[in-house]
Amino acid sequence: MLAALASAIEAADDNVARTSLAQIDWILRGRARRLLEAALLEAALATGVTDYTDPAAVRHVLRAAALIVRRERVDLTDPMKVAAAHETHELAAPTTWPIATIVAGAIAFATATTVAAATAFVVKGPPKPYAYERPTPPPAIGVFREGGAPRRDPEIERILGQNFPALVLTSAAIMHGAPIDEGKRAAMLASLRAEPAMAAHGPALGGAWTEMLATLEQWIVLTPGDRAWGETSTELRARIDVVSDQLAAVELGYYVDPEMLGEHPRRRQGIFTYRIETVGFVKANDAQVRVLDLRRLDTIGGGAALLGLTSEELEDPVVLLDAIDHKLATQVLPVLVGAPFQLGDDSWARTRGRSLSVAAGAAIRRELLSALYTDVQSAERATARTRQLVVASVRHHEAQHKLDKAETLAYPLPLARILSERKNEEFAVRARYELSGYVSQIASDTWLPQLTLWSLARHAFRRGGPRIEEAYVAVVVVEGLARQLGIESKGPVVHGGEIDRDRLAALVGPLSIRTTVELRSAAAALWAELFEQPLTRLYD
Repeated sequence: MLAALASAIEAADDNVARTSLAQIDWILRGRARRLLEAALLEAALATGVTDYTDPAAVRHVLRAAALIVRRERVDLTDPMKVAAAHETHELAAPTTWPIATIVAGAIAFATATTVAAATAFVVKGPPKPYAYERPTPPPAIGVFREGGAPRRDPEIERILGQNFPALVLTSAAIMHGAPIDEGKRAAMLASLRAEPAMAAHGPALGGAWTEMLATLEQWIVLTPGDRAWGETSTELRARIDVVSDQLAAVELGYYVDPEMLGEHPRRRQGIFTYRIETVGFVKANDAQVRVLDLRRLDTIGGGAALLGLTSEELEDPVVLLDAIDHKLATQVLPVLVGAPFQLGDDSWARTRGRSLSVAAGAAIRRELLSALYTDVQSAERATARTRQLVVASVRHHEAQHKLDKAETLAYPLPLARILSERKNEEFAVRARYELSGYVSQIASDTWLPQLTLWSLARHAFRRGGPRIEEAYVAVVVVEGLARQLGIESKGPVVHGGEIDRDRLAALVGPLSIRTTVELRSAAAALWAELFEQPLTRLYD
């Protein structure tokens, strides 16, 4: 774990640690990954870091995580003290022999011989313990059926925005040895049980809340190394989902996101609370997909570092408004007033890539000016309208994921050619879904397809850090759109296992002067070519 964290610190990316742990002795990977995520969660909470786009801040969290693993007592809010404490340790190279597997194999062999003898006398063992499963959510009513802004309850908002997150923070600290009084946690649980706000909306919500707290009480005394951790985490996640279901059943706009066992590399583990600002629907011919626009209630660091999210445990795709606001402030609105659209942060971006950033900014600015029309005369109206357009575009992307989950999505040959993973491996599966989502998003976006294209392309122009799906998706999209529009290629963008940024720039640059109609039409044709069926464009 410390070797993995050291690599992550050097790259300023926690995904590097996850990738490193994927290479260790297989029998230890699961427990090591759980311990890593627990340390990262505690570090995020203890340091108070929320900006994971700043490499220095990311390194601070990772160094803090390493100190937590070593159980060192340091003021984790102070980057200088954390860095100094971390530098006092020399890191020994990890063993590459699968010692744990060899030992486990020997034990398993001995156990198997014993079990083989015992099976002559035992017909069957005791039944498996009851595992709680999330029941079917109640039928949607009101805004959750028709769309709109859900109801608010100030007391519930206080509980989910302050009291409940405080318990989560306290429990995370105690879980990893912080000197906090256990009695404080018990008092916080008792206070949450005594809150009348949930029960005031009916016995179903009140009961779901009480049962969730009972499971939470069992979970918060466990650590990832405990035998009951996985099963209790699974039950807690289901109980939390039921609370969210029952909140929707009374048209209250709140959602609790349980990510204790999240496996997506850009989802940070924890329990996070959100306000549902809007319930929207995206249509695809006769089908429609419900999408929730969420804004964070709690002040816990972490959570999904994404603009939107669709996953197996989420009933609805979601758009994360706080992340979109950050994107608007740092990437989009500066372009509107003349800034280039930054495509990297190294010497290539400052030299050969500089003209491409200027071209990207001009293309996005042209779209924005057309979409905003007279709203551009007011900074407030321009910001609000741009946010509305970006939210709608991300909503379409996430809705496409939901539609794809219900189908058997073809594995496009252009993607297979540049990925080393087999089609059913996790990285390849995510890349396939992202490819569908981005191409569909460009084809369905009436106003801002250039923004979507360049936001995707910037992943392929970055250097350093781990491989991410979007970098390879960007290559397939740019090469495909260029082919559809008759732009000449100088050769494969990916060769020798690396992305050739000059070749990519030569293809994506001419796309910047294409009209919205040309770009959308090319994207629709590309999606049909890649996935061997016509694209159904999405609309609100």
